[in-house]
Amino acid sequence: MRNSFTIKGLIALFCAATACQEPTKPTTREVISNNTIKASIPSFVLNPPIPSLTPSFQTFTFDASKGTTFHVRSGSDITIPAYALTHKNGQLLRGLVALRYREFQDALSVYLAGIPMNYKGGNFSTAGSFELRPLENNEDLQFVKPATVKMASYTEGSNYDFFKLNDTGNWDSIGYRKPEVNLRKRKLLAANRLKAQSLSQLRENNLFAFNYMAIMDVYYNDNWKMLGEGRVRDSAFAAIKNKFNAYDLGYYNCFVDNRKVISFDGYEAPAALWVWRHLTKNTLPEWAKKTESAYGYLNKIEGKRYVLNIESYKDTALKFSTEIEAVMPLKTLFAFTPSGWKTRRFTINEQIRADQIRVKQVADVYRTFNIDQFGLYNWDKLMKEKGNVVVEAQFDFNAAINDKLTTLDVIYISGDNRSVITFPKLSWDKMALIPDDKARLFTVLPDNKVAIFTPQQYVKLDFAHWLTQKTTPQYFFKMTTKTAKTTAELKQLLQI
Repeated sequence: MRNSFTIKGLIALFCAATACQEPTKPTTREVISNNTIKASIPSFVLNPPIPSLTPSFQTFTFDASKGTTFHVRSGSDITIPAYALTHKNGQLLRGLVALRYREFQDALSVYLAGIPMNYKGGNFSTAGSFELRPLENNEDLQFVKPATVKMASYTEGSNYDFFKLNDTGNWDSIGYRKPEVNLRKRKLLAANRLKAQSLSQLRENNLFAFNYMAIMDVYYNDNWKMLGEGRVRDSAFAAIKNKFNAYDLGYYNCFVDNRKVISFDGYEAPAALWVWRHLTKNTLPEWAKKTESAYGYLNKIEGKRYVLNIESYKDTALKFSTEIEAVMPLKTLFAFTPSGWKTRRFTINEQIRADQIRVKQVADVYRTFNIDQFGLYNWDKLMKEKGNVVVEAQFDFNAAINDKLTTLDVIYISGDNRSVITFPKLSWDKMALIPDDKARLFTVLPDNKVAIFTPQQYVKLDFAHWLTQKTTPQYFFKMTTKTAKTTAELKQLLQI
């Protein structure tokens, strides 16, 4: 296996953590290819730490003579070929059959299922686990053709191997396959970036037009009665100025070459009739904001991006250059009412927030493997142990709990929610802790209680100082006890 690391001092700890698991009678296992396994290994007995919060199965029913592809809510696909199942007596299954499937996409769900995560003295970092079983009344079913599990994984990286939990509660390394990038997620991310860019273009003080006379021409649709010279034009602009300011559109009194036609998205208009956006922090100098003294020239960079060069009529030494971008025609802007324009900004912002939630719910990659047996599988790599320190730990839950409980496990969940380590009470005098800015420790107590050492507390642990000590450092962990009746409440308490 690639990238293997050993967590010193944890071998005995992990053996103690898994010794309580009840093994079942072993059977023969045969590896028949790099991506297919074949055997009939009994289900390892899991011991969920909080039975009421154990992740549930999804059940799917299909005609065994036709096969099926079951689409899981996460985006995973389980494909069962036709005539792929038999009873152990060799009788081919032809009618309706129901199978159960569940996934574990992070360390907390793995922990709540009671799945061990230690491997050869180290500890796994998961990219996703799944369990495929027949219903209880069909436990004698077995595969004669491989099923394909295309698992949606929310963890990128090509250094995860495929493992099977065997009948002794240990993991067998089955093989490797490169993950497949989820193109749908990439498209969603790209679309969200475009919306975010669109929103940035609508923010206050980011947009501008070249001069108010062009603005007036567009706003009043070239109505000559409203667009007279001098005081008439000034008066007409003053009448709408407050309303106009609601668009958050800045403007200068700078002429721009109207022979320069801007063409984009099927629309053409002179440069003065477009809404522009500054691409740099530079704004026009004061002399360039005066109609009687400044004139601008545009040179295209690419797309809607231009270099704006401004020169002074009166002083040839006065020159200014900046990058700007065409956003939309003024005509498009004024198609909105000021309130409608603000609503559009709000709507785009809400769309971005909704899209961010959607994107998180879409897998980063797909991890595919063929399996010829029911059971529990995991895409894993060994977590890194850099900077770990063995600590002599004491825990304070509260006086009543300390007196009553003699056997407790302290659980470590990494900051990325990919690794879980169990520390039984007998091992607290030699706890191998790993530096992690967002990790947390917790203990499950009776009556839906959870004692927590928060990420904010964990990040303050002085690993750098501990590494310099010649003797085992001691630390007193002050735990906070809370109630968690649901998985959602537990996630909130653990800040996951």
